[in-house]
Amino acid sequence: MPPKTAFEQLIRRVSDHYQSDIVLYVGPIDRPYDDRFIARVAGFKRLDNVLLILTTNGGDPHAAYRMGRCLQASYQTTGSTVGGPGQNEAKNKFRLFVDTRCKSAGTILAAGANILMFSDYGELGPIDVQIRKSDEVGERDSVLTPRHALEALQEGTLRHFANAFTQLRFAKELAFTTKLAADVARDMSVGLFNPIYAQVDPMRIGEYDRAMRIASEYAKRLGSANLKEGALERLVQGYPAHGFVIDKKEAAELFREVEEPHADLVQLGQVTRNWPTPSPEEPLLYYLTTPNLFQENEAEGQTDATPTNEGVPNASENGTQATGS
Repeated sequence: MPPKTAFEQLIRRVSDHYQSDIVLYVGPIDRPYDDRFIARVAGFKRLDNVLLILTTNGGDPHAAYRMGRCLQASYQTTGSTVGGPGQNEAKNKFRLFVDTRCKSAGTILAAGANILMFSDYGELGPIDVQIRKSDEVGERDSVLTPRHALEALQEGTLRHFANAFTQLRFAKELAFTTKLAADVARDMSVGLFNPIYAQVDPMRIGEYDRAMRIASEYAKRLGSANLKEGALERLVQGYPAHGFVIDKKEAAELFREVEEPHADLVQLGQVTRNWPTPSPEEPLLYYLTTPNLFQENEAEGQTDATPTNEGVPNASENGTQATGS
């Protein structure tokens, strides 16, 4: 057998350390790529555990749920809880390595992992579903926008009423009665804010709320063993923007199992981090732990730009020997 390349040796060291298949997914989480992902797992599963290296700005919560459930079921990483929350009787592990961005639908998928690991560049994001704008081609809006807008309107209305009432009731030159001051302040607030409220589309609000509840329920089902109490509500409602950074320190406040990655895994991330995706709309999907990595994955329908091994040192340079054949 010819000598393995430095890249192959690196993959082997990571796989041996975690006793895991290694899956790389870079790009949007969307349909029909979830079907491709499921087919790839069925075709290339070899070991009992799985390590997913995930980079994504988000996508479809339905696809994220199917991909997470696929890994949990295929590798049998879930079981009935024993000994309290977070104690899972399943021996097999689904690890997720966050090496760059893992946002929104990516966070839903991450909730299904038993263990999260972060490089110094890794970040999660809030569970914030994006819906296409009805009046703009190709643009999306956060489902949290209407909720935040209504909250801002409510706060503005109450603040305006309180300020108007206080000035009318206690100004010495006016000396309004309590009832009269309240009535005038109410009419002023209604007159000012009613035209704004009239622009709110209740059907659109309902659509946004339903989308958020779908994402929340998926994360709840995937992450029942690893999400801490109150973490889901925080991920859904506790952050002001889609791109808000949740780093590894904050992730430890949300998830029960957050570990430091092995040095070889960090090195593998340094290589795969710069691999190009086929297009902005199509993800890069590889089972790295296959005997003939690029040939076998491409035979399964992966249409990607050819990655390179640039930046992978020889095993001898690190004083580390590859194990196995």
